[in-house]
Order: sequence, then C-alpha cells, then structure tokens
Amino acid sequence: MRKPGLVFLTTSLLLAALLASACERADRGVQAARETVEADDRAAAMTTADKDFMRRASESHIQEIDMAKLAMERSTNADVRDYAQMLERDHMAALEKLNTLMDAHGLPMRRESSDKTHVESLSKLAPEQFDKGYVGMMAQNHQKSLDSYRGALNTTQNQELRNYITTVIPTIETHLSKAQQLQQQMTRPKRT
Repeated sequence: MRKPGLVFLTTSLLLAALLASACERADRGVQAARETVEADDRAAAMTTADKDFMRRASESHIQEIDMAKLAMERSTNADVRDYAQMLERDHMAALEKLNTLMDAHGLPMRRESSDKTHVESLSKLAPEQFDKGYVGMMAQNHQKSLDSYRGALNTTQNQELRNYITTVIPTIETHLSKAQQLQQQMTRPKRT
C-alpha cells in the first residue's frame, strides 16, 4: 500500500525541481535579451556624425601612409626617414583598428585614398625642398587630426568609437610633437 505522505513528498520535490529548471531557463533568456538590447543600443548610438568622422579618419590614415612611403623614398634626412617609418607603422595600426570598427557598423573600408593632392604636391618638390615640405605638411595635418579627434571625442556617445579615439590621440600627439621638433631642427642655422 502506498503512503500518501511519500507520494506528496515525491510529487512536491519533482514539482520544485521543474520550477527551478524553468526559472533558470527564464533567467538565461532574460540575460540574453538584455545583451541583445545592449548590443543594439551600442550600434544605435553610432550617429551620422560618428560615421562621417570614421570615414574622414580612414582617409587621413591612408594619406599619411602614402606620404610616409614617399618620404622614405625621397628624403635625404635620416631623421625624416625614421619619422616616416614611424608614421607608416602607427597609421597602419590605427587604420586596422578603425577598419574593424567600421566593419562592425557596416561601413565600407577604404583601401586607397580618393584624395592624392598632398602626395602629388610633395612629389613635385625639388629634392632640397622635400624634407621641409614633408615635415611642414605633417605638422599641419597632425594638428588638424588632433583637433578633429578631440572634437569627435567630445561629441560621440558611442563607447567603441570613444575607445578608439582615446587610444589614437596620444599617437597623434607624438607625431605632431616629432614633426615640430624636426621643423625646429631644419630651421636652425647650421654651425660651421
């Protein structure tokens, strides 16, 4: 003969196990929904201005890489060639990070610059003018880039873009400082 207390206890334990399992699945479902909403919020926070900034930054990196390659070929100054190597390396790394971010937000990545104006103007300089022209252009370009990055940092709400910008600003500052140092070296009178 069955004992009613044992049946009740067994049924209660079975019911409790089923409820616990259902609650656990519901918690996982709620967590997955939260993660999806958070990912959507991050993607939604990418404004048109953010996307325009990323396109301009990509274009700028490619131009800097192209000009650095030209400087490594044409410069007669070892310090300028070293600077150009640093620029090529740093801008390639920054462009790679930016391309990853652009890809995550469905933006097309550029492989070459649509504006060759700077490279063409440097190419036309006489050899004795090239180093000063290149370094001067780098000082101007990096000051503009620094202003642009700081402006974007102040306006963007997208955390991924903010992270990218905050990692690149110190590199731009280094490039600007080095260009200014090279400019000073080139304008100092030569000692005899």
